[in-house]
Amino acid sequence: MADPISFDAIVRALTPTLNPDAPILEAWARRVEAHAKASAIDASDEAAQPYWDIITECDKLIHSTVAKTPKGVEVQVWTALHNSSAYLRDEEAAIIAMDLDYVSAHAKDFDWDAMSMIAALRSLRAMEA
Repeated sequence: MADPISFDAIVRALTPTLNPDAPILEAWARRVEAHAKASAIDASDEAAQPYWDIITECDKLIHSTVAKTPKGVEVQVWTALHNSSAYLRDEEAAIIAMDLDYVSAHAKDFDWDAMSMIAALRSLRAMEA
């Protein structure tokens, strides 16, 4: 008798079918996890490098994949916002958490390019509502 297939394995196998932006969403989740681990270590510490490598790999996938849903585009814009902005730690935490309320309330503290991305994020969220 064959080994039973776990529910998690079935979900992982069907995810690309169920969500065409699964690779982008999975890359974001990996990026967030790696960022948390890298942030817990001194940035100059060599032990942080593997996490920064994961973040770079995830960013490349997010940048090179064509999104097919508003959520996929939203992840791409959050990634761009995180990579392009000079921000404070609280703002970075809000970006990583995709906290649109926080970044919208503090949009005036960002540069023009970031304010434009925040406007795009508000529009994308409105499309999903």
